[in-house]
Amino acid sequence: MQRASSSLAVSTWFRLPEYMERLEILSRGSAFRLASGGVVASAHVLAPWRFPNYFPEEWVKSVGPEHTRYFLERRSAAGVVEACTEACAPVCHADRDAAVLTPIDAGALDALGVPALDLALGALDENAALTVDGHNIHDAGEDDDLVIPEVVAGAYVGRVAGGPQHFLRTDSRLEQGQCGAPVILSGSACVGVVEGIVPAGHPLAGLAAFVPAAELAELIAAEAVASDAPPPESLAGLVV
Repeated sequence: MQRASSSLAVSTWFRLPEYMERLEILSRGSAFRLASGGVVASAHVLAPWRFPNYFPEEWVKSVGPEHTRYFLERRSAAGVVEACTEACAPVCHADRDAAVLTPIDAGALDALGVPALDLALGALDENAALTVDGHNIHDAGEDDDLVIPEVVAGAYVGRVAGGPQHFLRTDSRLEQGQCGAPVILSGSACVGVVEGIVPAGHPLAGLAAFVPAAELAELIAAEAVASDAPPPESLAGLVV
């Protein structure tokens, strides 16, 4: 295990005024800063109500953007919050599990002290060495979750059965909280964002799916508008 150097922890908090007196945690994950501007994270972490396959609980349907606040954190190796800033509501990809956040304070990203990553748009060779630079979450579901940075090595596998997702195999199974982490080819070259983890017992167990950099570039260029439509069926069955 190494300390994550390129990623942030991201948390989504919510409050339903008629039922709750204070904000409570809704979901957590990882995120990263882009050299072209903005912060990338998983859409299912920021807008779980859009993903009923992941979050089937009936009460989640009552939550919307008007009930949520978003925070970006730099965590120490022990999980201590060293810096934090609030972000505006995300812009979500219409079809893929990816979103872009912008801090409310325009200068806050520099203060968070994490490097910006460049998107690497070229094709990947099979077995190309990759790393996932994200966070593990312990005691998930609690407001005071322990969030620990972790870097996991892996290698590119490719697409499976013609589906939209790209996969990598990691040296150790990714844990909850790694969704939204950058998939890094070398240095600051980001080839995608972790989308989901194949569960144990599945034929593809040991793999993780990621949204490729080209689709992140499209999201940023198009400034896509968040949609309430459910995600593609291809996303079903992943651990988030």
